[in-house]
This record gives sequence, structure tokens and C-alpha cells, in this order.
Amino acid sequence: MCIATLLSATVFAGKGLVLVKDLYGSIPNNFFVFTAPSLPEWNVSIFIDILYFVGAIVFLYQELKVFCSSIIRQILIIPKRPLIQIKNFLVKVFYKYWYLWFKDFLALVH
Repeated sequence: MCIATLLSATVFAGKGLVLVKDLYGSIPNNFFVFTAPSLPEWNVSIFIDILYFVGAIVFLYQELKVFCSSIIRQILIIPKRPLIQIKNFLVKVFYKYWYLWFKDFLALVH
């Protein structure tokens, strides 16, 4: 890469070679400048996005409560279950409550 940069600056300087710095500008060399993030302009779509994500967090919290209570009920209250039944139950509940929702969430985000 160093050789290519040297060749483009010397040998191919007047040949019409398109450089990255010509397209995108030079590489910044002041690394100590801090640019704080800025909030976007408020509009209806941003407000709807905030409501959606807050609703999703509340929904997941409620689902997690149901998930944990059903696990406690299945494992602790009902004694003498074989370990394979407990494992199958956990896999089924995980798939139902988390994987399907997360798959749909990723489809919405992307």
C-alpha cells in the first residue's frame, strides 16, 4: 500500500489517476477534536420510533416475567421430572418467546 501511494504521488501524478483523497478528501490528522452527537429534528416518525422501542422493552419485560414464572413452576413446583423433559420445555419456551420475536424484530430493523 505504501508503494502504491508513492507511485500514485510521483510516477502517475499527471496521468489522470483518481485518488481516494480526490473523491473523499484528505484523511483527518487532528485526532483530539471531539464532536458531540446531536439530536435529530423532532418529527412524528421519531416519536413513533421511540414509542415503538419503549413498547418493545415493556413487552419483553412482561414476556420475561411469564417465561421465568413458567420455568419456576415447571422445574421447582412439579417435582421428579426427568431432565430431558425440562430441557425440551426450556427449548420450546425459548423458541416461542424469544427466537420468533427476535427474528421478526431483525426483519423490521433491517
